[in-house]
Amino acid sequence: MTEFGWPSAEGLEGVRQGFEFANDNTLEEQRDFTVLALEFMSDPENKVQLAFLWNLNYGAQAGWAVDNDNVPYSIIGPNFVFRPVFDAVRDWNRAYEATFQ
Repeated sequence: MTEFGWPSAEGLEGVRQGFEFANDNTLEEQRDFTVLALEFMSDPENKVQLAFLWNLNYGAQAGWAVDNDNVPYSIIGPNFVFRPVFDAVRDWNRAYEATFQ
């Protein structure tokens, strides 16, 4: 899987026209949907061997521009504050790695 993720406009100054669906996801839903996807993909029966979560800090790189549709996918928010999804992915990864030790 090349990229996956959920946009959330919560805590941002808006989104570009045509991308208003990002307003429908709260930061908690962004977190929950991402972890659910990780759990689904880690099931050996689903045969997903590699996936890229989009994205770590595109918002900061784009200056939090409201006309950039990649910004709401960032898992690091304005002022470099971790969005809830950041901690959830970190915690999920630690738990997943522990299953192999």
